[in-house]
Amino acid sequence: MNLEERFLGCLIGLAVGDALGGPIEEIPGKPKPTAKRPLTEMIGGGPFNLKPGEYTDDASMALALAKTIITCKGYHPIHVAREYAKWERTLPSATGRTIQESMRRIRAGIPWDKASDNPYGNNYAGTGAAMRCAPIALLNHSRPEKLIEHTRKDAIITHRHPDCISSSIFINTFIAALLRADDPLIAKNYALRHINDNPALQKRYETLEHAGKPTKGVYDIVENSVHTLLTTTTFEEALTKSVNLAGDADTRGAVTGAIAGAHYGEKAIPLRWKQALVDHLGTPAYERIKRLAHDLYRTANT
Repeated sequence: MNLEERFLGCLIGLAVGDALGGPIEEIPGKPKPTAKRPLTEMIGGGPFNLKPGEYTDDASMALALAKTIITCKGYHPIHVAREYAKWERTLPSATGRTIQESMRRIRAGIPWDKASDNPYGNNYAGTGAAMRCAPIALLNHSRPEKLIEHTRKDAIITHRHPDCISSSIFINTFIAALLRADDPLIAKNYALRHINDNPALQKRYETLEHAGKPTKGVYDIVENSVHTLLTTTTFEEALTKSVNLAGDADTRGAVTGAIAGAHYGEKAIPLRWKQALVDHLGTPAYERIKRLAHDLYRTANT
C-alpha cells in the first residue's frame, strides 16, 4: 500500500467515523439516543438531528485545518486560528464550551496563543484538540520535531490542559508511525516515547490494549480508539466496535476512523459509508474530502 492511500484513508476515515457515531453520541443533559445497537449504518438523527451520513464539528474542524495547511503550504497557527473562528460560526450549537470560548476571544482580537487562557481551556481535559489534529500528523509524518511543535501549538489554540496537549501529540505520533509500520503495537510504543514529559499520562496509555470501557474526556478517546484498532482486524470492525461503546461516539469514531484509515488505507473503508458522507448543508462530501486529502499529500511531500 502506498503512502497516498494511507493519507486518503486517514482523512476520509475521520469523517466516516464522525458521521457513523454522531447519531448515538451521548451528551450530558440531553435524552439518550434511541438508535438500536450495534449501529453499523449511517442512520442520522441523534442529539443534533443529523442527516444520514452528516459529520459533526469533529470532522469539519479537521477539514478546516487541512484546508488551511494546504492554502498556507504548511502549518501557521495565526491563519489556523482565524479559520477556526470563522468555521465555528457555522456550527455553534455542536461545539463545546471550551472551543466556543476560545473562538469568542480570538474574534475579540486576543492572540491565538492566549485565547485558551481561560477557565475552560485551562481546566478541562476535553476532546476538541484531539479530534481535529490528524492533518498535522499527515503534514509532518516524516518530521517528528515539527509534528510535535505544530500539534502543541494547535492544541493550545483551544485547550491548554497538559493532558489535552499530550494526548494530541500521542495521537499524531501514532498516526505518523502507522503510515510507516504495519504493526499498531510498534506505533503505540513509538507514540508513548513522545509524551515522556507527561509521565502520569504516559503510564496510563501504556495499557491501551486492555482498555475497552468508556471513561471520560480525552482519555476515553485515546484509550478506546487505539484499543479498538489493536483488538480488531478490519477498518469496519474497528469503527463499529468503537462507536458502539456509547458516550462520546462521534469523537471516538473520528479518531478511530483516522487511525484505522491510516493503517488500512482508503480502499478498506466501506464504499456505502464513503458515499453517504454529507456536510451540514446536506451536500455530498466524499469526493471533496478525497480531493482535499490528495492536496494534503502533495503539500506534505513536495
